[in-house]
Amino acid sequence: LPSTDFWVIVFNLQNVATELHKQRRYTEEEVVYRQALMAYENTLGDEHVQTISTIAELAYVTQELEKWEEAENWYKRYLELQRKKYGYWHQSTLPVARQLVLMFAKLGKPTEAVYFYKDALKGYQSTSENDTRSLLSFGSDLGSLLVSMEKYEEAELLCRELLSVYQEKDWHQTEDAFSVRKTLAEILNFQKKYDEAKDQYRDLSQLQSKQLLEDCDKIQKLIVQGMYDQANYVCIQALGACRKNFGIDSPQSVPLLRELSAALLYQQRLVEAENILRRALKIHEVPFEDSDITILDVMRDLGKVIEMRGRLDEAHVMRMRMADAVVDMGTQAAQAVQAVLGTKEQATARQLQAARAAVREREIAQAAAQELQVAQETIEMQNEQDTNSGDTSEDWDWDSDSDDIIF
Repeated sequence: LPSTDFWVIVFNLQNVATELHKQRRYTEEEVVYRQALMAYENTLGDEHVQTISTIAELAYVTQELEKWEEAENWYKRYLELQRKKYGYWHQSTLPVARQLVLMFAKLGKPTEAVYFYKDALKGYQSTSENDTRSLLSFGSDLGSLLVSMEKYEEAELLCRELLSVYQEKDWHQTEDAFSVRKTLAEILNFQKKYDEAKDQYRDLSQLQSKQLLEDCDKIQKLIVQGMYDQANYVCIQALGACRKNFGIDSPQSVPLLRELSAALLYQQRLVEAENILRRALKIHEVPFEDSDITILDVMRDLGKVIEMRGRLDEAHVMRMRMADAVVDMGTQAAQAVQAVLGTKEQATARQLQAARAAVREREIAQAAAQELQVAQETIEMQNEQDTNSGDTSEDWDWDSDSDDIIF
């Protein structure tokens, strides 16, 4: 049996190597691991778990030092010993195999990378202990590599297999699944399968929009429960995904911005709420194909925030703007319905939809009119007070206030 002195020595060597790694002193780390490996081989043998583990560490550190040939040899030696000891596709071999293929891909050795990718992917599929998300992530990497090699048919087949797993696991609305679907659409375009690519892009947009609605619903529930910090966090995460999927300052982000402003308003963070609402309003001012009725809620909320901050004249102007927007939106909706009415069967359903929209717009218009009346009465009362006692209201400089919400 190894002596106590032996274990003390190798324990100290491992600790030193760990500290050197944290400091990114890889050259010195390699020297220490070589000393540890020599001690393990001489005392415990080539197939001992500590020996094999140290070989893996040497593979990682030589890769960091860009000693590619040495790193490749260490990786292959580790895989050979580990597979001999535990079996060809034991779960412990798969992370190291993945590191090896990533290194091959980085070095521009696609043939070697694809070979080891497929070998390791088969291992992931054959090993029950591995989680499915690792399999999907690994497969996605392989798909991207196949695309870079212009092996489009093989990449298409792999992406479709991955999407079927995402669907089976009910993970089809995750960012990883969106990424695979986007890759599939690009592959179909490369193959000039334009109709199929268009279908994939359409499905992707629908899934992303559905996820956006679910995020808004989740945020609303958190606000109702008074969990404002959590609502802020979820909203900012959703805005990040929205930016990735639809672009910076896309109209799809307006409902999320409105929910974020609501959470801030409940926390009496008026400056930030106003800035967020103004951002949403600015997005709306850019012409898009569709006008979202959410913008009327944004205008109403912005009017309330401005009024709460004491700028009554500006709040009145915002409510007037909201009333004009209601009229414009109603006119556009009527024109759109008139333009798209087709057969009698279609007309009935579309007229019903238009009627529901008109009712919603009338409700908003009535609410806007009531708020206008309240605002006018408030302004008149304020004017009377100013006439009697002079204007003592605070001069608000909202432009100089900083926005604490950073995306």
